[in-house]
Amino acid sequence: MQNQTPPQQQNAAQVKANSARIAHDVLRSLNEDAIDLTAMRTLLENERQVLEQRDHSQLEEITHKKSALAAQLEQRNTKRLASLARLIPTPITASPTDAKSWRDAMQHLEQSSGLAMIGTWDKVEQQLRECSELLQINEKIIGNMRQGVNQFLNLLRGQTGSGQTYGATGKTEIFSDNPTITSA
Repeated sequence: MQNQTPPQQQNAAQVKANSARIAHDVLRSLNEDAIDLTAMRTLLENERQVLEQRDHSQLEEITHKKSALAAQLEQRNTKRLASLARLIPTPITASPTDAKSWRDAMQHLEQSSGLAMIGTWDKVEQQLRECSELLQINEKIIGNMRQGVNQFLNLLRGQTGSGQTYGATGKTEIFSDNPTITSA
C-alpha cells in the first residue's frame, strides 16, 4: 500500500499552494500597476503643463493615453478582486475601495504565502494618492478655464448674470445697461 497524505494535510497543503499562487499573481499585478501609475503620473504632469501653457494640441493624445492606462489598471484590479475573493471572501469584496480592507488583504497574503506584499502595496497606494491629487489639480484648471470661457461668452451675449464685471481698475462695475459687445 502506498504512503498517502491524510486529507487534512493534503487540504492544508493545497490551501497554502493556492495562497502562494494568488499572492504571486497579486504581487505581479501590483508591480504592473506601479509601472502604469508612474506613467500616469507623468501624463498628468504633462497634462498640467499643457493646460497651464494653453497648448491644447496635445490634450487629445494625453487623454487617450490616460484612458488606456486607467482601463489597464481597472482590468487588473477586477482580476485581483476575483482572486482575493476566492481566498478572502468578505473583507476586500465587501469594500473594494477601502484602503484598510486592501491592507488587511495584503497582510493576509503576506502571512499565508511568505511573499513580501506590504511594501509593494504601500508603494502603489502612495502612487494612487499622488495621481489622484494631480488629477484634482488638472480638473480645477480645466474648471477655471471653462468658467472663464463661459463668462467671456456671456459677456459677448450681453448676459453678465449679476450685471457686474471687472473694469480696468480691477473693481467690479455694473454693465448690465450697456449694449451687447457683438451681435450676430
